Amino acid sequence: MHRVPAGLLLCAVIAASPAAAALLDRPKQGFAVPLGRWLRNELAPLVERAITDDASATWRFFDRSEAERRLREHREGAAQHEKALWRLLVFHAWAEGGG
Repeated sequence: MHRVPAGLLLCAVIAASPAAAALLDRPKQGFAVPLGRWLRNELAPLVERAITDDASATWRFFDRSEAERRLREHREGAAQHEKALWRLLVFHAWAEGGG
């Protein structure tokens, strides 16, 4: 007869509980990324540097005045431009890395 480790037994007991069943028997869910907040706070200096980089190849493909407008509106809370600003930031990083 084999002995079941205590940790494994505890996991089995928890998994059999009604609370675990409620968590396990539901559809998959994604999670929200706080991109808007990051672009206003933690990533703000990075976005600002990207948009003010005069020598960037980014401006051959994007309208810089439009990027500046969207950044200003996003920063002021007048609009939610996080998707466009994130795409711009990723493109800028790619272009400056040698694309």
